[in-house]
Amino acid sequence: MKTLKTILVCLLCSIPLIVSATQYESLAELRGLVRGFLQSHISTFPGERTEIQVSNLNSRLKLPKCNSSIKVFFPPSNHEVNSTTVGLSCPGPKPWKIYVPVHTKIFTQVVVAAQNLPKGQIIKAENLRFAEANRSHLRNGYYKNKSLVIGKVANRPLKAGRIITPKLVKSPTLVKRGQLVMISAKSGTVHVEMEGIAKQSAGLNDRIKVYNRSSKRLIEAVVVGPGRVQVPM
Repeated sequence: MKTLKTILVCLLCSIPLIVSATQYESLAELRGLVRGFLQSHISTFPGERTEIQVSNLNSRLKLPKCNSSIKVFFPPSNHEVNSTTVGLSCPGPKPWKIYVPVHTKIFTQVVVAAQNLPKGQIIKAENLRFAEANRSHLRNGYYKNKSLVIGKVANRPLKAGRIITPKLVKSPTLVKRGQLVMISAKSGTVHVEMEGIAKQSAGLNDRIKVYNRSSKRLIEAVVVGPGRVQVPM
């Protein structure tokens, strides 16, 4: 009999603790809401991967159980992957709002130098490889396609593993300053060619000033090949 009474007393003592525990939101579940929210708002390209770090919440934090759906949102000063915090709020009878620190990284494959390259090196396929990089650190641009870099010239010495950016490479010089060039102008079925003198050195698709020997005027043309420029019509 005493044993039965002891069991009943223990059960009764544990009830307030169970009720108390269910009065508050689970911190682990709140962090899960933040992670799921970020995953649904991050845009990635094929082959990219993401890392999401949601900070731990203070274990002493006691948030009343929300009677309605918890609202998850980006603060006005932050937006999507650039956000450093995500907000959670409960609009119920006992409203609350918190901000959870987060850190999001998106990794993508970019073109890098496969070995040390001297300045002036014409870049070949074997000079390049792919490496993974944090997209938020690629503020100077990058290439995801080797074909866009092959054939270009290194603007400066490049160390192995260096991410190739548009400023680090340039098109080979196809026209030199003072060089006699052939100017072409095309409009429909009409195609006219004349001689000119380049006023600056340039590579493929660069715009340069050219002196037209026929009209004796300075014009702007686009380099289309070695010693050849074209006037946009």
